[in-house]
Amino acid sequence: MKNVLLSCLLFCCTQLIANQQPISISQHIDFYQQDPKLKFFDSNQVVIKSSTCLAIFDASGDFEKAEQFADSIKATYQAPVCYLIASHGHDDHLLGMAMLQAQFPKAQLVTHLAIAENFSKQQQALANKLAKFNQSIELSEKRLPKLQEKQQQEWQKRIKTAKKRLARWQTLTLDPPAVTIDKNTVLQLGEVELQILPTKVHSGTDLLIYLAKDKVLLGGDVVDQMPYLGEANIPELEVFLNSLKTLEVDTIIPGHGDKFTLAELDISLFFVSSLLNYSRQTIANDWSLERAQNQFDHSKVLPKSPSELETRAAKMFVNAALKNLYQASEK
Repeated sequence: MKNVLLSCLLFCCTQLIANQQPISISQHIDFYQQDPKLKFFDSNQVVIKSSTCLAIFDASGDFEKAEQFADSIKATYQAPVCYLIASHGHDDHLLGMAMLQAQFPKAQLVTHLAIAENFSKQQQALANKLAKFNQSIELSEKRLPKLQEKQQQEWQKRIKTAKKRLARWQTLTLDPPAVTIDKNTVLQLGEVELQILPTKVHSGTDLLIYLAKDKVLLGGDVVDQMPYLGEANIPELEVFLNSLKTLEVDTIIPGHGDKFTLAELDISLFFVSSLLNYSRQTIANDWSLERAQNQFDHSKVLPKSPSELETRAAKMFVNAALKNLYQASEK
């Protein structure tokens, strides 16, 4: 689904960016929620504020959004950006850090240690993304002669704009993290204390941030209410989510979707537990993966009155989770 973002290079991003406004969660937290149309394609961002310094949690995987987000930060806040913190290593959370590093060169990138240990993988992902942008432009140019004259004029403008963007972006580099974390760590942001909670339950490279005084948890994709579990350690994720319920929290900000309360973490837990229990039953009954995927009742994990996007995402996410669980059972 993330590949759909490539088409935004030419036509859809500006409108979505213009509609994005921060939500003040607390004295120290501004939440930049992703447009609902991109809920499962791109990540939320959070700005953590102190009197002397800012930290940015996650970066959009859409470079134009990341670029305009950086401009907004410069226009909105007086304090400098000291830290760029990635919740994990997936492209829609980390690759946009290349843009933020270029815009805030003094800021230190903070990641899980596991990301730093194989950082060339992330740098190659950046190179691949830029190459796909170029391929998208070339494909659009090849299609131009097949369009009507009026459409050609419109697409020529879009292609020209896309080429200008890509020319800027080709100079981007993703520099290795300055701070790596693999155990519970306190990071001081001026007068604001960030408790960094590392885990490996979603991607193997996860960081959560707990601000005790604000009673806010920045959970990344670990706490998503309809999480992608294709790479997750699902049994350990269930345990970890239950452990988070011991925190004193008023607001949880996920990697995708709207903020929610600690009580609503049960929605995330239900999604995980439902798939875990279902897979145990189907594996015990010697069902094939295909049968298990086809017979799962998606209505159990969908919100009330789900959107078409949520319905499509649920099927893909459930299938990925079951494949993961079946593969784990064979080890």
